[in-house]
Amino acid sequence: MDGPARGDGASRQEASGQDLTEDVSFIRLLRGVAVVVGLSPIVATLVAAALTPEVARIIYLVFKPVCHTKPERTIELLGVLMPLCSRCTGIFVGFVSAAVW
Repeated sequence: MDGPARGDGASRQEASGQDLTEDVSFIRLLRGVAVVVGLSPIVATLVAAALTPEVARIIYLVFKPVCHTKPERTIELLGVLMPLCSRCTGIFVGFVSAAVW
């Protein structure tokens, strides 16, 4: 058996005419972006704990369109409320988990 009947990566490469390393590097790039986006609420909280409240407000404004951030539904990390509620934080954590897995 040769060509498309083999069912391996080589036959796909032969059929498409492109290098499979481009696909792999693009997928790695997407995974990296997903991890950065998914971890951003946690990083924002750590930055807010270390910096002044004015800087924290600017960082939290980025997340304002995404979540209601009601204090009674928001996780506290290092004495600072996260920029997302617990439900939205779970979505971001799931996003990271899917990217890593």
